[in-house]
Amino acid sequence: MGIQTISIFVLLLTCNLALSQPTGDDVKQLLTDVYHGYDKRVRPMKNQGSQLETTLEFHLHSINEVNVRSQKMVVSGWFGVIWNDEYLVWDSTGHGGVFEVSLDSKTIWLPTIALTNAYEGISRLDLIETKAIVNEEGYVYWYPGGGFAVTCEIHIKYYPFDIQNCKMSIEIWDLGINEVVLKPKNSTVNLGEYNENGEWDLVATKYVQSSTPSRTSRLTIYLTLSRRPKFVIYITIVPVVMLGLLNICVFLIPLSSGEKNSYCVTIFLSYTVFLGTISSELPHTSLETPYLTIYLICLLAQSVLILIITVIQVRLYLDHGDFVISNCLLNISLCFHKKDKRKTHPVKDDMSNAEAYDSDIISTTTDMEVTLLKHILPKLDKLLFFIFLTILFVMSLTHALAMNKSV
Repeated sequence: MGIQTISIFVLLLTCNLALSQPTGDDVKQLLTDVYHGYDKRVRPMKNQGSQLETTLEFHLHSINEVNVRSQKMVVSGWFGVIWNDEYLVWDSTGHGGVFEVSLDSKTIWLPTIALTNAYEGISRLDLIETKAIVNEEGYVYWYPGGGFAVTCEIHIKYYPFDIQNCKMSIEIWDLGINEVVLKPKNSTVNLGEYNENGEWDLVATKYVQSSTPSRTSRLTIYLTLSRRPKFVIYITIVPVVMLGLLNICVFLIPLSSGEKNSYCVTIFLSYTVFLGTISSELPHTSLETPYLTIYLICLLAQSVLILIITVIQVRLYLDHGDFVISNCLLNISLCFHKKDKRKTHPVKDDMSNAEAYDSDIISTTTDMEVTLLKHILPKLDKLLFFIFLTILFVMSLTHALAMNKSV
């Protein structure tokens, strides 16, 4: 008996729930009642002297592009806009339990929200065709979305360790701040559906509420982006530093080997080919010059200087190697090196036919001590190696310290 009673109760409850579900006729009647006498040109407040609060939240989906040359940022996402329309209120019990309905946004009042720093001119969000959800208390939930390209002042001085601060400026276009005010729903952008970007890391987001000079409400969305530098470090910075070290090693090759010029020219050509290859990876703009570009130019200039010095050295060694160094130049050389004079073999003028001459004439031996140019040039190689190694170290350290300022 108890089981039969419970079964009957469940059956009646199920039938009651089925009968209480809203029908299409209920929705049609609700729309007829809601739109009766409704005028979307009127601000949705019975007291037209009061201020309408409009809550806005941006849902960021992805960062599609940060273009240095065009100075723009492209993002995808949607806005969640909420306000209360006092003319869209009904009693759900009198309309078959319909407590919310989806309406065409073109048929109701919408705040004229504009993206004022859009890349291709001012973009009106209210012109985006979408639906709006309205509940029985008159709260309207509107979600315009898509891809948004905005202007962004991009600074590349610290590339590839640069940090960019881009913004999206949202304004009420045609109503004063005393009529409609924009307020953020939260303190930061909604990242629940955000997809990571391979080149940029989203560091921080925030809203800043303010007013425009024309006394309309403004809400600015700030996105702080940090470039992911690993790719540039591995593909650009490490190879050019290694080429710089190889370039200096030309001073370790003996002048007598005849390979100094060919080695130096090979490294120089490697520089030019490599720089041509990575040029597409460097930012293309004349507004600012990255420290990395200056560093690469300095390395290339050092390579040119080493090439010129090497060519002069080889030419002097081959054509003027037997040139006797004067005492002045010899003293300068000795300032950097220990005294190591090269001695020629003793030149002996032996008089083989001494018996034919007077007995007072004796054989004489003249010891001649001379220093030739070909003996100094190898020592100069050692000096130049340490000089250019120091220059490379100082340049690299200066570049690293300059990059550290951006961190």
